[in-house]
Amino acid sequence: EDGVHVAGMMFHSKPLPQFSFDQGQSQASVLAALDSFVYPTDKLHGTAIGRALDHVTDTILTEASGARADSPTMVFILTDGRSQEQGTVVADAAMRLRDTGALVVALGITNAVDGAELQTIAG
Repeated sequence: EDGVHVAGMMFHSKPLPQFSFDQGQSQASVLAALDSFVYPTDKLHGTAIGRALDHVTDTILTEASGARADSPTMVFILTDGRSQEQGTVVADAAMRLRDTGALVVALGITNAVDGAELQTIAG
């Protein structure tokens, strides 16, 4: 089907996929899916941005998940903090994601984010 396709995922210490490109893609269904996101607050989970980026690259941006190889891809990463992963995990994952050809936009939504990390993610 032509038009814009959307997939959605939350993350903390692990990816929390919510819906893929091959699920309902009407504006109403996408907005309803986004409205249904419920972040688990039962305990502190941590933040693993690199792991989330790897999941996007390896699972969400695949034809099996409904991604279209002939269409431009934009990935929006919203985070409320800095990753707790060590070393170059985030930078390596971000590079792999950008190597797919995706345009990556990284947005921090609190004062707890690391601006340099956001720039690394977006490239």
